[in-house]
Amino acid sequence: MTGRNITLSYKQWEIIHKDEKSVMKKEKIKGDGGFHIYPKKLREWKSDMKKYSWDNYYTWSRGDLGGFPHVDRDKLSDYSQNVLDMQYYREKDGIPDGVFHLHGTRYKSLTRSFAGWALCNLYEPRTNTQISYHTTNEQWDEMRLLMGKKIDLEQDKRWYPWDVIDLFKEINEYRKIITFTTEQDKIYKTW
Repeated sequence: MTGRNITLSYKQWEIIHKDEKSVMKKEKIKGDGGFHIYPKKLREWKSDMKKYSWDNYYTWSRGDLGGFPHVDRDKLSDYSQNVLDMQYYREKDGIPDGVFHLHGTRYKSLTRSFAGWALCNLYEPRTNTQISYHTTNEQWDEMRLLMGKKIDLEQDKRWYPWDVIDLFKEINEYRKIITFTTEQDKIYKTW
C-alpha cells in the first residue's frame, strides 16, 4: 500500500511527523522521515494557511518517496496509526479475507486494514460522529475477533458490506469497545 496519495492537514502532519521523528531518534535511524517537507514548501504551506480561511492540506503523491513512515507503523502513536490507516484505505479495498479470524503479532497488517475500513465506513454525517482516532490496537483486535465469532455463527449468511457495518454497530452498542466522538479533525480523502 505504499503507492497511495496521503493528504494531511497541518495539525495532523505536525503530530505524525513529530511522532515518526521521535521513533526514529529512539531507534537511531538517520534521515528526515517519510513525512518530511522541505523548508521552502513548508513556508509556502504556512503562508497559504494564513491567506485562505479554509483548511489547507498537503498531499504526498503516489510517485513521491514521502508519505510512508520510515519506521514500522505499529510503533507510532494510536492517533498517527489511525489517521494513516484511514488514508491508506480505499473504498474498493473492502475487507481482506481472514481479517476476522487470524490473530497474533504476525497479523498486525490485518488489524491495520480493519481499522482503515472501520474509520472510513463508520461515520455518521447527521450527527457528525466518527470513531476516535485514539482507538488502540487492542480495541481494534477485540472488535474484529468478536465480529469474526458472530460471522462464524452465521456461516450460511451472505455478508454484504452494509451487513458488516451493522454488525460492527451492533457489537459496539453492547460491548462499548470503540469510542465515537465529534471532537476531532476531519480527514481529507483522496480516493
